[in-house]
Amino acid sequence: MSRYFSPLRVGGQPVDLSHLEPFTIIIQSEKVGKPLRTAITFTNHCFSASHGDLPHPPGDEVIWDGGKMRTFCATRYRLSHALPQVIRSLPERKVILAAHGTTWVHTLTVENPDGPYHLFLTIKRSPKEKRAWQDIDVIVESAYPETRNAPSTTGSWRPFVVVCGDAYLSNPQKPKKKRRR
Repeated sequence: MSRYFSPLRVGGQPVDLSHLEPFTIIIQSEKVGKPLRTAITFTNHCFSASHGDLPHPPGDEVIWDGGKMRTFCATRYRLSHALPQVIRSLPERKVILAAHGTTWVHTLTVENPDGPYHLFLTIKRSPKEKRAWQDIDVIVESAYPETRNAPSTTGSWRPFVVVCGDAYLSNPQKPKKKRRR
């Protein structure tokens, strides 16, 4: 059976990432007038930190995110075990747009470490070639406990199901061709 994430070893021991395998949830969307099949995926930012933010033990694997090096983060990894259930609860929750305008933020409180835990989500309509089996893509771009400042956001909190409906109904416009005169 193939795994979504490549096998990872930390301190010479294998790290089980099976809890972050992709899955699908159904979101009841009044806005769209139909259930939305929502594909959930995670990035390695849910269990790693920027290389240099944490000490990188000699011999541990470097985790690659495109061309950038990342380091396994035991705290993010431990908290990531709750992510599938948190995602399944999002249809009853709200999200807010991050200030950079490309991801949505959902924040909850965790006990260890004590404080806010932020999830950053990309929510978009699935590409045409996938629409036979899914309607929406939700990518958990990152998830980590707040250690410095809260994420910058804009606008107001919106129901997750409304944001998914908006994403499904969005119809990106193709650039208009210039008319020749």
